[in-house]
Amino acid sequence: MNNEIQKTNKPFVSEENKDVIDSWYKRASEVTPETFGDLINELLHGYKLDYGAKIHAAAACTIAMFNACDDIFSLSGFQGSASIMQILYKLNYPCNKTGIRVVDYDEMLYPQYEDKFRSISRNTWKLLRKRADELIDESDKSTVNPSVLHHWMGISFGLVPFGYYISD
Repeated sequence: MNNEIQKTNKPFVSEENKDVIDSWYKRASEVTPETFGDLINELLHGYKLDYGAKIHAAAACTIAMFNACDDIFSLSGFQGSASIMQILYKLNYPCNKTGIRVVDYDEMLYPQYEDKFRSISRNTWKLLRKRADELIDESDKSTVNPSVLHHWMGISFGLVPFGYYISD
């Protein structure tokens, strides 16, 4: 395997090669349905990548595919955001039953966004309570840490955790 890698003429890209990586993202944002395959092929087969560069190559492939789809589907802002959330949800949280939220910590710099960091929606609260009830019912209480069981019971009884409040 090592000999095979050494014999290739592929350029090596590490996470420190910011100019190369930035060019991938720029090109990914400019692809069309007709050209995205070229970029994808280049990123998948045209380089030797270190651990960090693989992350950027995969992200650039995803952005390229997303932009090609947008050209065909003419996605609205909402559809684009919802598509991105589905990617996060399906890849990283396939077992999640109560929802996920992406936090933009830059918004902590502006007081008008305070509610985003202290509140959950009424629907999320309903889902959390339902899931807490399910976990209480389904779990073997002798194997659950008592503090976790107490936390679930508090949620089940209506105690909003971690200083959050319910927003409409």
